[in-house]
Order: sequence, then C-alpha cells, then structure tokens
Amino acid sequence: MGDLKIGSQDAWPQLPYVAWKDTLKTLQMCVQIVGKVRLALTPMGPQWANVPLYVTARGLTTTPMRTAIRIFQLELDLIDRASLSACGGWSAL
Repeated sequence: MGDLKIGSQDAWPQLPYVAWKDTLKTLQMCVQIVGKVRLALTPMGPQWANVPLYVTARGLTTTPMRTAIRIFQLELDLIDRASLSACGGWSAL
C-alpha cells in the first residue's frame, strides 16, 4: 500500500466490464429495489431529495423510513456479497 498515490491511476484496480458485468447487473438491481422501496415510503422531496442512498463503511444505506407499524432502514452490504438487510423496530404509533 505504500506505493499507492492518491489520484494516480495505479491506486485503482482494473475493472474490465466483461469480467464483472454480472456483478454490475446484480448490484444495479439491488440498488433499484432499495430505491423503489424508499420512493414508495417517503414523502416526495424537491429534486428527488427523498430517495438518496448514503455511503457507509460497508456499502450503502437509507435513513429510517416509516410504515404504518414499523420504522426501519435498509442496508446494502457490499463487503458481505451484496447482502440486503432491514433493521429497525416497531413504532409506537
């Protein structure tokens, strides 16, 4: 790691499309699913501000979303084979 320079082309691994196109398609579908859930459960914001995903140390996440009986958030873990999990608890409302 000592030889890597920020901003240099050597710092980033090669990602040939042919070798990882199936992974790309899977990732796109997972992100679309999370985005559709977010779109359905959050009030519309200006310029789609209600649907962003946020970068975490392990992947992507949403902010908490409310349903009639539960508050939860979705996490897309890119380190653990692109697993999708929901976490949260029951709402008192």
